[in-house]
Amino acid sequence: MNDLAPLLTPEGRALLDEVRDTDPAHELAVATRLRRDHPAELVSAALGQARLRQRAVAKFGAEDAARMFFTPNGVEQSTRRSVAAYRAERLRAAGVRS
Repeated sequence: MNDLAPLLTPEGRALLDEVRDTDPAHELAVATRLRRDHPAELVSAALGQARLRQRAVAKFGAEDAARMFFTPNGVEQSTRRSVAAYRAERLRAAGVRS
């Protein structure tokens, strides 16, 4: 499921909140339990997004990563906050305004 739209629904958002801190070692059990009450594709998308958000914490911090949506490539290619701040400061110091 590549479409994020189902995760933006009330059911999808609630599911994202529920799986936020799922330990990958327990993911199969969690998925099995959740699929009793939710569509399998939605459960899979929520768990996948939770994994991506867990990986993104190192780059964006826990608060920002928890509210953002990611693709695997997006997480891999994103710049760490400290590096982005350094680059932005260099541009600002050079007089770049936009």
